[in-house]
Amino acid sequence: MAAEQPEPERTDDTGGSSVSDLNRFLNRYHWPVFCGLAVFAVFLAWLHRFVCDDAFISFNYARSLVEGHGLIWFGNRVEGYSNFLWVLWSALGIRLGIEPVLWSWFTGIACFVTTVYATWRVGLRLFSEPAPALLAVLFLCTNYTVLSFSTSGLETMLQTALLSLGVLSLVGIAGPEPVRLRHLLSFSVVSGLAVLTRMDSLLPVAVIGLWAMTRLVRQRTGGRHCAALVLPGLCLVLPWLVWKQLYYGSILPNSLQVKVGLEPAAFRVGLSFLARFFNWYLVWPVLALGIAAFVWRRRRVVPGVWLLVAMTMAWFGYVVVVGGDFIEFRFLVPVAPALFLLTAFLAWYGLGSVLKRNRLALPVLSLVVLVAASVVHAHRFQHTTPDLTLDSISTLAGFYDINPDHDWSCIGRKLGTDLEGTGAVLALGAVGSIPFYSRLRTVDMLGLNERGAGRLFPARAYVRPRPGHRLRAGLGYLRQKRVNFVVANPTPIRLGALNRAGDVAPLACWVMGSIDLTSEAIDGPRLVVMPYSDESGLLMWYLSSTPRIDSAIARSGWERRRLAVRLRPERISAPD
Repeated sequence: MAAEQPEPERTDDTGGSSVSDLNRFLNRYHWPVFCGLAVFAVFLAWLHRFVCDDAFISFNYARSLVEGHGLIWFGNRVEGYSNFLWVLWSALGIRLGIEPVLWSWFTGIACFVTTVYATWRVGLRLFSEPAPALLAVLFLCTNYTVLSFSTSGLETMLQTALLSLGVLSLVGIAGPEPVRLRHLLSFSVVSGLAVLTRMDSLLPVAVIGLWAMTRLVRQRTGGRHCAALVLPGLCLVLPWLVWKQLYYGSILPNSLQVKVGLEPAAFRVGLSFLARFFNWYLVWPVLALGIAAFVWRRRRVVPGVWLLVAMTMAWFGYVVVVGGDFIEFRFLVPVAPALFLLTAFLAWYGLGSVLKRNRLALPVLSLVVLVAASVVHAHRFQHTTPDLTLDSISTLAGFYDINPDHDWSCIGRKLGTDLEGTGAVLALGAVGSIPFYSRLRTVDMLGLNERGAGRLFPARAYVRPRPGHRLRAGLGYLRQKRVNFVVANPTPIRLGALNRAGDVAPLACWVMGSIDLTSEAIDGPRLVVMPYSDESGLLMWYLSSTPRIDSAIARSGWERRRLAVRLRPERISAPD
């Protein structure tokens, strides 16, 4: 079946001449144009570089592997990560002696350039002229979320690059030309790598694969082509799944079982997650007006565009089902190339067909609107949404104002130095940088790195649940794990404020907010503050003491205080 390409308007007016000149230039200099786009993308990505605390979870597993302990969490064999290939790649950097944050930044930016290349090439193959491909790349390169997650230390951009390469491998089979085996093999390999990077890549891979299988059946290519489409990917993924079952006792990662509750309240948060993205970036007006203009002008659709539609809609459904994510729009980055190719298609062939005398006006206006929305969003959203379901990039980059200078090692290294040799055990909700740099055994209070947390941790009752924070460890579990310090969500406090505070209620509320109190009362909780800068210290609940730890605290000059209160579920009272 021949691909139906949208036909460019042919006019003798100024608008048609401008479009023709632009397309001729892009056709003649498409490689220099791509190089310019790549340099532009790298510059913006480096300008917006940051690292997220969750990235250090992967680094911790990677370091454990390099040191010969296996992919474990402080002695516990649990799959608390969901990015196997990224962990292995991080381990390679550590093995080479490269600082993991720097290694992740360079890798992420390389993957971003790969994504830009794939988006550019898909646009050139998909559309009848190169101008909408350029528009799609500009949409992608100027989106604040995409730029930010070009670094971040997370696997997001690696997954995005692999999925984009998968689309690029097969987008050409929509035409009448015979399907080439190398395209099918390429898709299968990069799809397998995408699934190894994140298991949820199975969804877009399945959509692309089913679409490709349909094309193969229609063209009656035979079993060899079908085998090339499927077998290489299976050869990558199936041994990994078998290993996971043997090593961890489960195919699904522990993080998935802990995070996803399939609850109506979570679905509402997922819908809000999508709505905020489309509203804050003003994507929906461009899509809606583009569709309206496309229908009005009765334009024809490229068959490959339906593949992009299927991918994006399937991914949006997945985001709603899992309840979104608290990390700013991270879950939408893997499908961003497909989304912006669709947006460019509608802006160019839909909106661009409205004004025949100036076809460039409305597509360029669309670009201006999306760029302006991206700039405004980057400067306006600096904290956390009022419903506590979404954190901004700046909040994540500063570790919730704990690391305003972005020094991720200061707290962890100080803890490791002060408590060295004491055998201290921490309990944390943010289990990234502090465990990584301190090397102290850490209990994950959210359960992602705790085997059986789905059974052992009580679920919180939320009207609007915070994604990834569905469960929380109870006091009994922490005592069973012999936790010494409850850090929970790291809380900075001014030095000297602990013992100067006349009203102990805020401190008591902090303790109650740090742990799940059910029926057990707590008498006189002990608090400590570890100085980590000239003015600030880390507030902790000293849950279980030992002589070694007491000596270390005294030697390091930590502040200490026992609160003369009894903490009960939902209540604070004076001791009897």
